Order: sequence, then structure tokens, then C-alpha cells
Amino acid sequence: LPDDLLSQKIREIRMIGRITCHEENADALRRALNDRASQARFKTIPAGFELIEGPLDIGPAVLSSLPARRLHCTGRVRVEPDVDEALLNDRLEALRSEDMVLCPAALRKVMARKCDPLETRTVFYDGELWEVDAELELGASRFDYLEGEATLVVSGELTISPDVEPRTLAERLAMVHNFGEIYCTPEQMGAIQARLGFSEGEL
Repeated sequence: LPDDLLSQKIREIRMIGRITCHEENADALRRALNDRASQARFKTIPAGFELIEGPLDIGPAVLSSLPARRLHCTGRVRVEPDVDEALLNDRLEALRSEDMVLCPAALRKVMARKCDPLETRTVFYDGELWEVDAELELGASRFDYLEGEATLVVSGELTISPDVEPRTLAERLAMVHNFGEIYCTPEQMGAIQARLGFSEGEL
């Protein structure tokens, strides 16, 4: 929207909820706020970025039909393992997430050019990606059907069953990123600590 049109048509904004706007219009809208304390509920989409609300799974098909080359996502972004490095580099110029970006470790170099580490937390994973967003008990049988390794990302509440051998955790988990709560035995804890990447939760 043209700033002069906003200034002409909007005399005053009284904030009850939250305002989300593009950076290009932010100054014009802020001038119309009647309460400067409302600035805390004023969210700006960076200039040149397209807003994507909610989570986003990026696979080859999605990459081929992106609405823009610069994305600002409000939810978690998952880059699928079958994404080709050349396609990702060609179709995506920049990516931001208010949650986090989960990306295969093989794409680390190209993704480092797409995500600003000061703006977006990027978590790289090897093998299968195991996400725990709610409550989950991890039993020994889960590892029976795992081919190779897995990367565990916990933002909910994970309980590791006592029948899971600590050696199994150490050998089959490539990395554990803990943003939530992990409950385990003291022996299992040692194995988890040896595989910790991001450690912002409770263990």
C-alpha cells in the first residue's frame, strides 16, 4: 500500500489486538497509533518478504511453486530430505521463521546462505527426523524399525522408557536438540548429554 494513501485515509489507530504489517508501511502506521505502548504488539514483516502463516513443509513440489523467493514464516519450517541442493538454491533466496527451521545436514552450506542466524534458529538433522511436540514415551521398539540414525528434536515432553538401553541412545541418535522436557534414567541421561546439540530445555 502507498504510504501517502495510508496517511490520507487513516487518522488514528486504537490497538486492542496486534498489528502485522510489511516493513514498507510500518512507519506510516506507527505514526497513526494513539498509544505508544502499543508498539510492543506491532509486528513487522521484513521488506521484500512474503508472509506464510503456520508451519511449512518444504519439499521439491513446494519449492517449484513458492509464492515468493523470500519467505517469512510464523510457524516451524521443515525441509524434507529429498530436497535437491541446486533446486533449493535456485528457488529460495531467503528464509525466516518465528519458530525454527529443521533442515537436513546435507543442505547446511546452502541453507547458511538463506537463513540469518540472528533472526532464525536453524536445526540441522542427520538420518530420520523425530519431533516431539506434545507428550510422548519413547520405547525400545521404536529403534527396531529405525534404519540408520535419527535426530531427536524435543519441544514438548518426552519420557524415555526404562527398557531403552543407554548404549542404544548413544549409537542410534545422531543428535538430540532439547527445547522442552526429557525424562529418563541417570544412565540414559549420560547418553543423551553426549548427543546434545541445542540444550534450552530440562533434562
